[in-house]
Amino acid sequence: MLVDRYRRATGIKLSRVGARAAVIYVAALGVSLVLLSVSYGLAASGLSWWITASAVTAFVVVTWLVRLFVAAVADHLSHGI
Repeated sequence: MLVDRYRRATGIKLSRVGARAAVIYVAALGVSLVLLSVSYGLAASGLSWWITASAVTAFVVVTWLVRLFVAAVADHLSHGI
C-alpha cells in the first residue's frame, strides 16, 4: 500500500528507482519487521517499558533509511532512467 501511495504521490514506480534505492527499500522493510518482532517479544516477556525504546529505534532508523532512499531515487533520476 505504501509503495502504491508513493507512486501516486511522486509518479515514480519502485521497479524504476535503481538498484541502490531498491536495496535501501528492502533494508527499511527488514528493519521494520525485525524491530516489530522485538517489540512483540518484549511485550510477551512483560518488559513493556522497553517497547518504547524499540519503537523509537525503529522510527529513527527507518526515517534515516527513507532519507537515503529518497536521495538514491533523486540521484538515479538525475542521471536518467
